[in-house]
Amino acid sequence: MKSPRRVVVLSAVALPLLSIAVLRAQGDKASACASLASQTLPNTTISAAQAITTGSFTPPGSTNPITNLPPFCRVAGTIAPTSESEILFEVWLPLENWNGKFAGVGNGGWAGTISFAQIQDQLRRGYAAASNNTGHRAGPQFDAAKFAFDHPEQLIDFSYRAHHETTVKAKALVNAFYGKPPEKSYWFGCSSGGYEGLQEAQRFPADYDAILAAAPANNFTKLMAGDFDATLAVLKDPASNLPASALGVLYRGMLAACDAGDGVSDGVVEDPRRCRFDPATLQCGANQKPEACLSAAQVEAARRVYRGAVDPKSGAKIYAKGVLLDRDGDPAIYVSGMRVLNPQCHP
Repeated sequence: MKSPRRVVVLSAVALPLLSIAVLRAQGDKASACASLASQTLPNTTISAAQAITTGSFTPPGSTNPITNLPPFCRVAGTIAPTSESEILFEVWLPLENWNGKFAGVGNGGWAGTISFAQIQDQLRRGYAAASNNTGHRAGPQFDAAKFAFDHPEQLIDFSYRAHHETTVKAKALVNAFYGKPPEKSYWFGCSSGGYEGLQEAQRFPADYDAILAAAPANNFTKLMAGDFDATLAVLKDPASNLPASALGVLYRGMLAACDAGDGVSDGVVEDPRRCRFDPATLQCGANQKPEACLSAAQVEAARRVYRGAVDPKSGAKIYAKGVLLDRDGDPAIYVSGMRVLNPQCHP
């Protein structure tokens, strides 16, 4: 049996040696990370290949650091399959405890930005992860889709090409860094990220082993027609507008009519198909305060939004969805007039 003194002495010697070995391993991985800058990939320019070991990273153009990050190799660059394309991408590779898998993450809205919130989540879970800006830079709110008119090739990038190109390049970088390809590849996306996942499944089924396509913004032509119809309903004239006070009235009225339908009054409509709420029940009567009810024009606007867009000739639904804001002013999805959920996509 070793004496306590000898154990202490051996520990005092072993710990510094272990620390040196860890530092050397990290140094080797940092060097391997930096060498990725010289990787030659088709139509690709790598602008950064750096080891991030401080636990914090501030994305380009931001002043808000992302914290609580494990050590990783950050590779950033641009893919340009056409002269109009500008697919900015990020690939984050764990320096430690890689789970052997790859995760592609989706975007939201008209994108134009890299999904740093999603890529960091997958990194913390041990994935090598990648995101891109869908092939264009984000524009002002009311010009967010103007890139599609000005640059048709960027519309193709937005539709599907940016995600496939990023996936292919990211897997090549995974293979170069770890010396082997990922064992499994998964897609995680919601809203626009959901439709991106569907496009991957339909056009490039070999890219991913499994796809999580939540709340997919699919059937895009009809979706946009439905959104435009809802916009017309509330903005066609000042009388039809639904300010925050009116949205609160609608929200409370719908819950009063439908919340208990599932047997529990918990602020959630379990099955919107069973709800038969009519905004007309909230129309102002004699001597009612306007902030506690709806005008006739507001009732008709709400009915139109709840109903969803319909074909004026056949009466058939164009898109079976209405969109309003909930009591807090956040987007809420309505089906057949009932609130289903707040479509904020969480991991």
